[in-house]
Amino acid sequence: MHEDAFALLNSVLAVVAHTELRVEPRHRDHFAGANSKKWSGMCIPFPEGDHLVVYNGVHALTRIRATLMEEFFHLWLGHAPSRVRLLTTGDGGRDFDRAKESEAYGSGAAALVPYKTFRAMLEEGVLKRDIAEHFFVSEQLVDFRIRVSKLSKLSLRQRA
Repeated sequence: MHEDAFALLNSVLAVVAHTELRVEPRHRDHFAGANSKKWSGMCIPFPEGDHLVVYNGVHALTRIRATLMEEFFHLWLGHAPSRVRLLTTGDGGRDFDRAKESEAYGSGAAALVPYKTFRAMLEEGVLKRDIAEHFFVSEQLVDFRIRVSKLSKLSLRQRA
């Protein structure tokens, strides 16, 4: 785990949308169309210890915020980067470690939607869409926080 968040942030050279990368169109286009729903972001390490954070520029801002927080937590938690392969045929893939992805996403979601305030809002009967708007996240992320925080009974009260 990283000890100093500011030092960690100093290691990030840039945060850019994939659509802004100056690369051959075939590489950028790999992440468009049907593939655009398959990925949200990535952190590319450089040998000097710096990182480039790339996010899917066609996603909604709420999803981009969640993606960037997840990428921060991959760095913070010291996760080894996935290996990405892009073949000349246009196909590609990456290693996927469900445990690492769950840990980083869950940590990012908790940072974006802090438990104490979140629970209080549910107890007050605030609607999920209003909670999502308050924290500027998606309703799907609010649903995720309800599940992992075991607050579904409070959420069910909203519907009653």
